[in-house]
Amino acid sequence: MDFNKIKLEHILFGTAILLAGLVRFLNLGAAPLNETEARLALDARQIAQGATEIGIFNPAPYPLYILVTSLLFSLFESTNFLARLLPALAGMGLLLVPILLRNRVEKPAALLLTFGLAIDPGLVAASRLASGPMLALVFGLLILIAWQQNHPRWAGFLGALFLLSGPPAFQGILIALVTGGLLWLFMRPVKIFDLQDYFQDRGSKDSRQALNALFISFIVIGTLFLQVPQGISALANSLLTYFKGWTSLPEIPAGRVIAALAIYHPVGVICIRRFDDITAKCIFRPQH
Repeated sequence: MDFNKIKLEHILFGTAILLAGLVRFLNLGAAPLNETEARLALDARQIAQGATEIGIFNPAPYPLYILVTSLLFSLFESTNFLARLLPALAGMGLLLVPILLRNRVEKPAALLLTFGLAIDPGLVAASRLASGPMLALVFGLLILIAWQQNHPRWAGFLGALFLLSGPPAFQGILIALVTGGLLWLFMRPVKIFDLQDYFQDRGSKDSRQALNALFISFIVIGTLFLQVPQGISALANSLLTYFKGWTSLPEIPAGRVIAALAIYHPVGVICIRRFDDITAKCIFRPQH
């Protein structure tokens, strides 16, 4: 390695990655699993032990987390640390978003977002929780980047991981549809991007490649290489669980949620304008 070519930018990005790892992995397995975490970890342990009889084993609606964690449990000892390892790694993967965009936006904006995502309390807490919200968030963002950077097969693969992340994925789809509709409605007059020309140039071919990759990845990963067919039913379970959430009363008061947004996500509020600029420049302006 030529150390003379190492720039301050690389040192700062590396520092952000180390900081993110520190706050996510330090004492990761120290706290006991809560009720929801324990249910998911138990499902993963049952798969690791081979208890997957159809009609008897019915996994929770987070297939990706359960299947991957079951592999960890089969290779190593079942511990709280391993139960939370996949979300923690996904939390680290969130830093890939500004890093992958650093050549398309201003370097200070990318660095600010990287440090913000590394230390944001809400994101750190979600990364240390044995569940699927962090998985859905990371894979959803990486889908957009892979598609925008002309990697349809990667977008399809990430799309399968996103769908297998559980109910939070369907919440993300709803948010994306509403956001896309509002952008189309209000930004259409200024013609920030022309979707018709885009799909005529490369959209049809890329869509086929992405869908093929999504289908193959979904079958292979969603059934753990055809060993756990219940992974597919777990996806249907996650959809039902998501819609069930619309009819159940919230357990957390609305005032506490609003306060949490201000206390847990101050960095997100500071960076929101920069993130809007990145979205307009990178996600909604396809490269021909």
